[in-house]
Amino acid sequence: MAKKLRVPIPDDIAAEILFLSDRTCCVCNVRGKQVQIHHIDENPANNSIENLCILCFECHDQTMIKGGFGRKLEANQIIKYRSEWLDRVKARNNKPDEIASTPTVTGSTENVIVPTVTDEDYLYYKTYDDPDLLKDYLNKILIVHQAQLTIAQTKLGHRCDNGNEPG
Repeated sequence: MAKKLRVPIPDDIAAEILFLSDRTCCVCNVRGKQVQIHHIDENPANNSIENLCILCFECHDQTMIKGGFGRKLEANQIIKYRSEWLDRVKARNNKPDEIASTPTVTGSTENVIVPTVTDEDYLYYKTYDDPDLLKDYLNKILIVHQAQLTIAQTKLGHRCDNGNEPG
């Protein structure tokens, strides 16, 4: 069998697929692993973005299984993983703007869920000088942190557990 001609992936296409995938393997979704760009159809000359996905070395090894009892990670599976992962990354990337615009510490803790606060509430919390208010403010930080963690776990899945990777 003749070896397929490898055409280098253009930098702009490589950057785009790495960005869209958050430099994370679309199969295992574990951040921080070294990754590579995989040609889904196994044609190294087909550099269309639809044919590319990001895989860590371990998951990429599964695309090369031959014989034995192990089941190869095939193109149809990769397409499903890729599609689902790109949707999740896109949704996650859109979420920070919504969360960042939420007044989380000033105002009531309900603002985490209902991101509205009146100017009057904002000014009250910013200008009122009261030790009890400071204590209340600090307590709300803990409540808000827990609420944000709960939201993140719900929206992003099991990997949001106070920074610990799943074992």
